Amino acid sequence: MKTTVLIFGILLAAPATVAAAPADETVAARFGLHPVSELPAAPGLDDYLGYAFVHNEALAAARAYEEAAVAQTAAAGVLPDPRLTWSEAVAPVETRVGPQERIFSLTQRIPWFGILGLERAVVADRAAGMSARTEAAVLAVLRETRSAYHEIAYLDGSLATAAGHLELLVQAEAVARSRYETGGGAYADVVKAQVEMARLEDRLLGLQDLRRPLVARLNAALGRPARTPAMPVARQGSTTVLDPDDLLERMLAANPELAVLAREADSQLKAGSLAGKRRYPDLNLGVNYIQVGAARNAGTPDSGKDAAFATLGISLPLWQGRYGAEVDAAAGRFRAAGYQRADLARRLEARLERAVYEHRDAGRRSALYRDTLLPKARQSLAAARAAYESGTAAFMDLVDAERVLLEFELALWRAEADLQISLATLEEIVAEPVAPHEEWKEDRHEK
Repeated sequence: MKTTVLIFGILLAAPATVAAAPADETVAARFGLHPVSELPAAPGLDDYLGYAFVHNEALAAARAYEEAAVAQTAAAGVLPDPRLTWSEAVAPVETRVGPQERIFSLTQRIPWFGILGLERAVVADRAAGMSARTEAAVLAVLRETRSAYHEIAYLDGSLATAAGHLELLVQAEAVARSRYETGGGAYADVVKAQVEMARLEDRLLGLQDLRRPLVARLNAALGRPARTPAMPVARQGSTTVLDPDDLLERMLAANPELAVLAREADSQLKAGSLAGKRRYPDLNLGVNYIQVGAARNAGTPDSGKDAAFATLGISLPLWQGRYGAEVDAAAGRFRAAGYQRADLARRLEARLERAVYEHRDAGRRSALYRDTLLPKARQSLAAARAAYESGTAAFMDLVDAERVLLEFELALWRAEADLQISLATLEEIVAEPVAPHEEWKEDRHEK
């Protein structure tokens, strides 16, 4: 048993410390976040994050739990209330100096040495755990707000891009119809253009319908009604150079979910020591004051003189099995917290690896589409349009070139949204900024 406790003590040897400032303010300062009570007319991502920091109900609940836990520390580790009793004699006991009419007793229980300090330490560890839970809640809200924001920005960019291509198809259909009417083209070209227009219109309708649940998701993170309008603007960023080993080290040191379990283990370790100390007796100190009436015989010396007694007592912890069970229960919870922390660390590491991959992959895709494929696709479309107008290419070549350009532009929107969403996930896991946010800029793609 002692060996097991030592091993888990080593595993949990880096608990988070209680921050001097509230946990939410600590995270806000770390990420350069400024609380926002009311959104401006044209809010950016930082405004939305500041608004969620102030209005998100889950975060407000975490703050309330933290405040309650901190307040509870003031009530821990203090002496129990003294006990005052009053006894009235039904049949007064006669003594030489007079009848004993009533007794007042004041008793103070004093727990065994070290018990009060351990009680304070157990509650303090739990308060520190609640502080870490608040930090985790802040990070989750920031990640959810950023993810929802970039999903809507991706959707709006895709809608604008698809609408622009629909206009181009309308123009191409008009050209095909004009050539058919003048005998210079085939009716099949008109039909192909109309089919492609119908497909794109259906895609636009699907994207438009998707906006409502995405806005509801963002508003849920902001603590607003689901149908409140939102107009996020896409952020164009670059791939951050990531060192997985460094990120893992930072995660193990700063992730608040791991800190919660570390604090829980510390609390249970102290709770086991506390249960062990309850095997020893408590000390009871008291004073008894007896009121005495006047003696029956006049002239009796000290007639009616009250009496006072000092008392000393101890509790008798006879049922040792109960205390042993409490020690075993605390040891079991301590081991459980250690296993949970080890399991959580592995799952967070796997999530970290996935987020690193997604960030790198999104960066590669973004650079590929923006720097290579889109310029080529635009050149291909221009060449196909010129060839069709000159009669040296089929209409389907123009449609294919238009379709390829649309898919590449939509893929760029998706890659840049994934780049930002993966970064938000990384920063939630690591609990620290991973990229220099001030270098990001809000931008729209050129169509």
